Amino acid sequence: MKRIATLILSLACLQAAAQLPPQNPAPAAAQNQPATQYAAPWFRYYSDGRAVVKRDSLYGFVDRSGAEIIPCRYNKAYTFNDGIAMVRQGYEVFAIDTLGNRLDLKVKIPQFYNRDFEYFVRWVCSRLPFVSDNEYRQLRSEVVNAVITIGKDGRIASCESVTPCDPRALGKVRGVAMNSPAWSPGQVGGAPVEIRYLLPVDFRHLQPLKCYPVDAQGRRIHRDIVYPLFQGQYASQFHSWFFRNLRYRSGEYQQAASGIVRVAFTIDSKGKLRDIEILRSHNDMCRLKTLETLKKSPKWTPGTIDGQPVDVRYETSFKFHYR
Repeated sequence: MKRIATLILSLACLQAAAQLPPQNPAPAAAQNQPATQYAAPWFRYYSDGRAVVKRDSLYGFVDRSGAEIIPCRYNKAYTFNDGIAMVRQGYEVFAIDTLGNRLDLKVKIPQFYNRDFEYFVRWVCSRLPFVSDNEYRQLRSEVVNAVITIGKDGRIASCESVTPCDPRALGKVRGVAMNSPAWSPGQVGGAPVEIRYLLPVDFRHLQPLKCYPVDAQGRRIHRDIVYPLFQGQYASQFHSWFFRNLRYRSGEYQQAASGIVRVAFTIDSKGKLRDIEILRSHNDMCRLKTLETLKKSPKWTPGTIDGQPVDVRYETSFKFHYR
């Protein structure tokens, strides 16, 4: 049991990892098939001399020579450690050895908000807005490949880069990951274990906040700005406040529906939220609740140009979910 207490489950993330640059790229694969048969480019994170690859939406393993030693037949695959890897076929998760033989081990992978690792990757990326237009230009091409350690208590204990990157980009990823809510810890044989994942974050897929400075008449000013802050944090944190403060009177909840409300508003030079505009709404009740909630917003830290506060027009969306 001890030999798998630090089991590495580096997730071969379909949407994120498939975009990352290769590490230690392997030659042609087994059976004289070219390496281009696999999803490429692929970030090859080797452990126990094995790396996860994807072909035709299924996952398998290659060795350092590029030979496909375990066929691509799994819906999901996690890297080896101490001769053991976790894989998923359908909804079943189980362990295999280096030859692909199934092992009689009861395993449970950690979950974040009752979801798998792909959700955590998206969660981290959604909380990585840029501080300013200038920072966006400087970091927009960065790629961070970080190994995170999920402790037995479900908290992330470390986040370290395994490929070269800008320290500022790594700092952003580390800040979000280390302060994330606790996971449901992984288990082996019913006992919690420490687990490590490979967290790939491609800054090329991130976008700056959709906001820009405006003059007293609401006309756009074409200047670089430092973006407004909400309660000392990135503006994306405003969404958490919004849904915590969403209130329904008797009978109103039943009139709401799942969908998206797109809004625009101005954060003026004194930090007040004003000039609310509903750009798109799927439901009249959600439209009404959005207006009511935004009017209750506490003051922001205003955006600035050359250190001077300015009015900033900001656009965002609120996703309503109802069962």
